[in-house]
Amino acid sequence: MTTLHLSVGGLQPLTMIDFPGKLAVVVFLKGCNLRCKYCHNPSLVEEGKGEITWDEVLAFLRKRQGFLEGVVFSGGEPTFQDSLPVAIEEVKELGFAVGLHTNGYYPGIIKSFLEKKLLSFIAVDVKAPKGEYDRSSGSPINRSVEETAILVAESGVSYEFRTTIHPLLVSDEWLIDIGNFLHGLGISRFVLQKFQGGNTLDPDLPSLVGEWLPKPILVRLREQFSRLGIRGDLAKGKELAA
Repeated sequence: MTTLHLSVGGLQPLTMIDFPGKLAVVVFLKGCNLRCKYCHNPSLVEEGKGEITWDEVLAFLRKRQGFLEGVVFSGGEPTFQDSLPVAIEEVKELGFAVGLHTNGYYPGIIKSFLEKKLLSFIAVDVKAPKGEYDRSSGSPINRSVEETAILVAESGVSYEFRTTIHPLLVSDEWLIDIGNFLHGLGISRFVLQKFQGGNTLDPDLPSLVGEWLPKPILVRLREQFSRLGIRGDLAKGKELAA
């Protein structure tokens, strides 16, 4: 039995979309440094006692060796927990590939993971243009996300950068700025995903009804990113997604 303290807020036992190309499980860790209004996992934002123990997660994984291929650590913000490196090592010892979903705020931790070749996939959420993070996530941003983006782009590890779209939070100009930022770093994979209404950190944030994403912006992004993805009914120009 491990004595590792890891605050696990939940477990998604099977996913085919969170770790491209692999059957995987998602481990949701509690605690986050941001307070994004559209966050659809508000129960994971605050630190605290986990819903299940890390020993229970390991027992689950051992039963699925030979069936599941990967484990994704998500949140919250998984790099917010000091025990994450040890947890990743234990998962690797069981023979699973490891994916990470992160907001990119801790490039030093990401660099360590990449140098040790612990990750097979990494998804980085880009909340806003560099100078606007305080408006969407409640926290100002320095160069940390840019540093993470550079590390990931140069790592050779499979990746995606993604932005959640809500017209009250992400304007056309913001999306253009984000696209220019990522394109300037040589990023090829960019995913736009639809805001999920319902149980969000800001309960007064209205749901996104219908389709919203101007076709001229899609054309611009398609020219910038060889692998542009769209999740959700954001626009009628879906033929531009790849």
